[in-house]
Parts: sequence; C-alpha cells; structure tokens
Amino acid sequence: MKDFTTKEKIVRWNISKAMSCVCESLNKSKLKPKCTQKYKTSMENLKELYNLSQVQVWIICLTCSHYVEREDSSTLRSLANNIDVAAMSIMTWKKEIDNLIEKGFLELYGTKGDFIPVRELKDSLYTNTVFTPQPKHELDEIDFLNTFSERYENRRILGISDYTNQRELARYEIQHQTLPMIQRLIKEIEDCNNRFILYDVANDVLKGGDSSLNETLSDLFDGETRYLVATEMMEEEHILFQKGLIEFCKKGNLSDAVSLSLIKVENLFLVKKPFCSRTQSMRKI
Repeated sequence: MKDFTTKEKIVRWNISKAMSCVCESLNKSKLKPKCTQKYKTSMENLKELYNLSQVQVWIICLTCSHYVEREDSSTLRSLANNIDVAAMSIMTWKKEIDNLIEKGFLELYGTKGDFIPVRELKDSLYTNTVFTPQPKHELDEIDFLNTFSERYENRRILGISDYTNQRELARYEIQHQTLPMIQRLIKEIEDCNNRFILYDVANDVLKGGDSSLNETLSDLFDGETRYLVATEMMEEEHILFQKGLIEFCKKGNLSDAVSLSLIKVENLFLVKKPFCSRTQSMRKI
C-alpha cells in the first residue's frame, strides 16, 4: 500500500531519512547490510516508491548520499569503497547503473563515466515529493534555454545556495556542450556565470518580451556578488555590454526591474525550432 497521495505527490514518510538509513546499513558492510526493521521498512518504501530492484535502490541511495555530502559525482569505485568491497566484485552493477541512466534516475557527468543523480531527483529530496523520471529526448537550443531558466527560478523555492546552483548549472552546460550555441558562447565568454546571465536573458527575449535585470540577478546570485554584478550592469561596464550582447531597452534603477534586449542573436543562437511571433522582439545589429 502506497504511503503518498497521488494528487499532491507528497510522500508521507521521509525519503532522505530512508536513504540515509540504507546508506548507514551499507557502509563497510561488504554487501551484507544489517537487516534491522528500520532498514527493511526503508528498503520496502524506496523500492515501491521508485519501482526499482534492491541493487538499484542501493545505487540510488549511495549516489544521492555521496552527492549531498560532497557535491561530487560517483563512480563504480567510489560505490565499492563505500561498502568496502573490491570494484571487480560489483562489476555487474555497471549494467544496473546504465539502466538507471536510461530510466532517467542518473545522468553521466564528464567524459570518464562518472554519474550523478538527475536534478529532478535531487529536488524531490528537498521537497519530499514523488520523483517521476522524464523520458529522454534530444535537446536543441530552445529546450536548453527553457530548462536552464527553470533551474534558475526554482533555486529560491528549494532553498539552494547560489554556489550550489552555479555548480549545477555548470554541470548542465557541460552535459550539453555539443550544442552549437554553447560552443560559440564558451569561445566568446570565458566566465560561465556571464554565460548564465545571457542564457536567462535570451530565454526571456525569445519568449516575446524583455528580461528583468533584477529578477535575473536574483535568480543567480546572492548577497555581495549580486550587488557587484548589478553595479557593473547599471554602469554598462559588464562584459556582456562591452561585447554588445545585451543593451538596455528601458533604463531606470535596479528596483524598477530594468529591461534588457538580446542583440547579435543570429550570430550566437542558431536554433532548430521556429520562433514564430516570438522573434519579433529580437533586434538585429
């Protein structure tokens, strides 16, 4: 019997505590976890929640725990070290990891086979809600910008720091660095945080409007960093202004929600999907 409501998708038991219990039992266990009642209940709940096998739940728990504690990716070796076995003894887990990637629970990070839990799975731990894997499809530039903007906007709702969020965004950018848009921007703009600002502005403009400077910087930065970037922007000394990639459409002060308009769109953002009327707000140089 499921312990969460289908309508609200709120889990009535604590997912992260269940994962922590499983990890504690697996730690240095040599694949022989202590089968306490707490462990058994946690495993039953997690297996039913995610519809996964025992080994797959172990992998999910270990990977999520490793990421939360170290903000780092996992490998087969790191999993083996955690449970104190030789990596060769869990080689069959590689197939399970690939299966979890295919199902949408994990995603590859980097070029050496490292993996991390997908952003939506991590978010579900913050909110203690049901995670529903999304079917994978090939992203184009528009898909990338939309998803990027959603990750920006969810940061404050989920209580994620700007540092953690920027690391997440950098990983997401790396995962899609084969997109021509990203390749061009990496060559054009060295600092990834400046690219992040441009992605958010571009997404707003391509939707048919201007971009609020105040909201964009609030989504990305906290505290002093936000103030310093805002000052550079207001004085038009920021590199995005110097390179002619953004300009003010209407200029007041920061609290007036200053609007920006993306320019040089044709040179940087070559997209596959038609914009229809959305492109009418873009301006050519």
